[in-house]
Amino acid sequence: MSRNLTDRPFAGVQIQEPGIPKLEKARVELNECVFAVHLQLIDVASPSTERPRLRFVIFLVSSGIACGLSAFAWARLKMTGFAWTTAILTALSYLGFLLCLDWLGRKPEVAALWCLPLVILAAPGLEAERRGRIRWALPFQLIAFAVLVVCLDVMAIQGPTFAMIGADTTLSAFLEPERQRNFSLAANGYLFLVLMLVTERAKSLDLRRASKVLEPLSMIHILGALYVNAKTHQNDAKILVDVSLYAGSVLLLLLLGPWRSRWRVFVGALGGLALGSYLLLDLNLVGKLGFTFCMGAFGLLASTGTYVYLRFIPRAKEPNTRRHQP
Repeated sequence: MSRNLTDRPFAGVQIQEPGIPKLEKARVELNECVFAVHLQLIDVASPSTERPRLRFVIFLVSSGIACGLSAFAWARLKMTGFAWTTAILTALSYLGFLLCLDWLGRKPEVAALWCLPLVILAAPGLEAERRGRIRWALPFQLIAFAVLVVCLDVMAIQGPTFAMIGADTTLSAFLEPERQRNFSLAANGYLFLVLMLVTERAKSLDLRRASKVLEPLSMIHILGALYVNAKTHQNDAKILVDVSLYAGSVLLLLLLGPWRSRWRVFVGALGGLALGSYLLLDLNLVGKLGFTFCMGAFGLLASTGTYVYLRFIPRAKEPNTRRHQP
């Protein structure tokens, strides 16, 4: 017997195709709406105004309104996307405030200094992590981290930072402009090193991740800047002071790596030691034959001592945790 196709039990049921959930679709549309409001408020009076200050005020007001809308949607819907838009629009609002204060007309080092207060955006990120909202913390802490690194480096290169705090040739003839720049970068590296040590065991996951990023950044700033400084002043009468500063930094990293169980720091310090050896030979501060013989003897002595320690020095045995069965 032939069966009619209209007798199927689910003939009148419409099957929906898989797509974006309604709530996710609403989030995307609301995000677009927030930025559209921001851009629309900027364009309200921009074509008819010729005064830049008025445009900056419009940018500030539009950024503030859009940030308020994003924060309200974030508080109501509790979605990660609004955490990103709120963080970005907060930074844009502060930038609009700086534009109203003639930020573009300032020197690069001063403009970078004015941007440093954005580092405080790390506070909302830490609060979000304290409440268990780890994804909400990432945009705030990313902005704070980028601002900290970029602004400090701009100040060190353009300022330099030493000149901005008064440590220039008026304080000592040794601090000529090139040394000020290199020492400012090295000072940034030491600051990153301290921050790395402070945040390596923090409760915040993002801070622990930042600690790993600060590890190579600190070594590049310290060893790179001091090495370039010594190479630049190779004909200077006070070259031994520059070389001593570089050697002291390498020694500090060599001690810090094993002490804090930082193998990357230790490897970087070994690379700095190799560069330092080349630096001594290149500047003709030591004889090539004697230096090569001394370094070989030191390496042989270190390897022999390590073998003897591992082979013959008794070490504490691990406690036997197995239970003896009767």
